[in-house]
Amino acid sequence: MQKTSSFQNFDEYRLWQKILILLLTAGIAGILLSLLYPIDLQRPFTPLSGDLEGVYYYMKAVIENGWAYTSARTGGINGAELFDYPMTDYFFYGILRVIGLFTKNIYLVFNLFYLTGFILTAVSGAYAFLKLGISIPLGVVLGQLYSFTFYHQFRVGHTWLSFYYVVPLSCLTALWLAEGKLTEQAGNCPKRQENAGTVSKKAGSSAGGADLPSGWSRQDSGLFRRRGIAFAICVLISISGFYYALFSCALFLTAFLINLSSEERKRRGLASLSCLFLTAFFVMLTFLPTILYWRRNGQSPTSELSVRDASDAESFGLKIIQLLLPQGRHRILPLQKMVSAYNEAAPLVNENMTVSLGLVAAIGFLGLLLVLFLRRGQNTQRSSDQNEWIASLAAMNLASVLIATVGGLGAFVSYFLGLPIRSYNRMGVFISFFSLAFSGILLEAAFQGAVGFFRGRKSERKEELPEKGWGRTGVVLLLSILLLAVGIYDQTYTVETDRSQWETLDAQEAFIRELDQDESINYVFQLPYLRFPTDSPYQLFRGYLFSDRLHWSYGGMDGRSEDRWESWLNTLEVREKIKQITWCGYDGIYVDLSLLEMLNEDGSFDREAYLGEIEEVTRVKPISSRDGSLCYFSLSKYRRRLIRHMGEESYREWCERAVATMNN
Repeated sequence: MQKTSSFQNFDEYRLWQKILILLLTAGIAGILLSLLYPIDLQRPFTPLSGDLEGVYYYMKAVIENGWAYTSARTGGINGAELFDYPMTDYFFYGILRVIGLFTKNIYLVFNLFYLTGFILTAVSGAYAFLKLGISIPLGVVLGQLYSFTFYHQFRVGHTWLSFYYVVPLSCLTALWLAEGKLTEQAGNCPKRQENAGTVSKKAGSSAGGADLPSGWSRQDSGLFRRRGIAFAICVLISISGFYYALFSCALFLTAFLINLSSEERKRRGLASLSCLFLTAFFVMLTFLPTILYWRRNGQSPTSELSVRDASDAESFGLKIIQLLLPQGRHRILPLQKMVSAYNEAAPLVNENMTVSLGLVAAIGFLGLLLVLFLRRGQNTQRSSDQNEWIASLAAMNLASVLIATVGGLGAFVSYFLGLPIRSYNRMGVFISFFSLAFSGILLEAAFQGAVGFFRGRKSERKEELPEKGWGRTGVVLLLSILLLAVGIYDQTYTVETDRSQWETLDAQEAFIRELDQDESINYVFQLPYLRFPTDSPYQLFRGYLFSDRLHWSYGGMDGRSEDRWESWLNTLEVREKIKQITWCGYDGIYVDLSLLEMLNEDGSFDREAYLGEIEEVTRVKPISSRDGSLCYFSLSKYRRRLIRHMGEESYREWCERAVATMNN
């Protein structure tokens, strides 16, 4: 296959030229973001609900504490320890710390972080496609399409998952392993120059202008460079989320299986297993804080990871039809209705509805399935730099489907190996990469045909289109821009800012900041009682999000001492409950009335009766937010009455008993 444009191979560019190409990719992503997300960066553009408020909480905890495992201002008197729900996203912590150096506005922090994910994914995607030999304009376009998937846009609440910049790098490494690109021997390359001090100036300039040491070939340099890149990628994979690390290890194992029939199976197999174990080793290092915590305190039997059911692997598995269906918010109304009809009628429809590939990737996906049959019995000799990837792309794509699909290998692992992983549909982003890569190979051929047709028309008029030049380049650029426009239109939807909750959020923030400025308040007990992270929504975190000093009761890990104490409190009568809260050192009671009404959708919640019971015991009127959704009862007068009634010594004894009960 001849080159389809005048653009040279990406590897032939100098380092500064490669950086400019990737910066151009980032710039295009930024332009697309400005078109799709016309939002106020200092406001929430999507409703604060469900898992999203948990994400906001983790972000603020990282900025305040350096990581997400501990939080001094949540989880009650002793603070929160969140080791039972490990967050291995250390790379994201670094980004958040950098953003936190410039702003403390939690909305701005979230928006910048979320939008940065699109840019990084577009850049890493383009880099991987270009390393696979796809021409520069097409590789940059495919990088944009890979970043602006429906999966990325719709998973705002699962913000860590939407930050899948590492997936293209993981897939690239798996393909290198499958094709032996990390194990090339000197015998397979031009003979080393044993007596020459350096390679020729011409060879040096083709790879960026740097001369090579004595005894080294150009292929040797590329091999060691790829090994270094692969090592760095394995480290990045391990600190960018457990799901993507697990799926990456599965692909490295697939590369090992592919190479079992290779003549160099020992070297290639060792390289594949090395990447697998290297990634797994660094993942274990990210889990080390949790492992040490469990050794000291034991694993909570009621934490979310402990109670997950193996059947979740099937409930949240991937379905092939969902890969091929259009995205659920498609701009073409009949397509949108078609998806809605399927979602309403089909079983096991949940977060897996986000895996829609889009038109361009769907063509590549179907093409990779056909390759499994069409290549049967064909000569295995590779005819071009791009064709050499096709068999490996098809194998990796098939392996991903077999792992992620409902009732697939992922379900087998969950049922029989007890791995607490349930959402295998999230492997759809790996399938999307392989599919787009094959679409790129097909489009290269199509673009070549278009250029040939254009040249033929020119030659009829005695105006031959040159092999290289702006005429040939212009055709490729024009077709790439057209592909980008069609793909973005098909895969995305324009985000409209939801302003309906702004008034409520403003009222709640003003109320909480007023409490935060009251120096007499330090510890606030929150109602109603909800387990974290088991019970959603996480609306009680708003107290923490909108304050800079106060300590809040919500956020203690489910099954640990603070949570067990709050669960026990929830069984007591109001009078006894308030005594225990006061003895343990809380300065007031914060009640989220809107949350209570949400949890009692049948209308059984009586606001006046609920507040009246607390007011009767404390003998103080609550202060309320201007929208009436929050109120606060001070316990200072109630505490003074208890001390007068009980005596200071007796009061201290009861305080010690209450704290001991809380810490038990």
